[in-house]
Amino acid sequence: MNHKTILLVDDNQDDLALTARAFSKLNFNKELMVANDGVDALTYLFGSNGNNGCAPEDLPLLVLLDLKMPKVNGFEVLRKIRATAKTSGSRGDIYIF
Repeated sequence: MNHKTILLVDDNQDDLALTARAFSKLNFNKELMVANDGVDALTYLFGSNGNNGCAPEDLPLLVLLDLKMPKVNGFEVLRKIRATAKTSGSRGDIYIF
């Protein structure tokens, strides 16, 4: 697997900045993709109509997911990730925290 992306989902700009800074300080060689809420995360993963989004081989290795967000909360995002074959973890290579 050649995953290069970590998906960071959080509506708090301070938390986003702190996490990005921590990854930067670690010289972490993964791309950090930021979604500002659950809607952005679902659009990134599944597309605006639920049929597109990133290709299975381009799915993030890791999803850092805030649970309390407006619009679509983290629990709903997690439910969708677990309920969709593309991201359900059947391949065993997506980690969600």
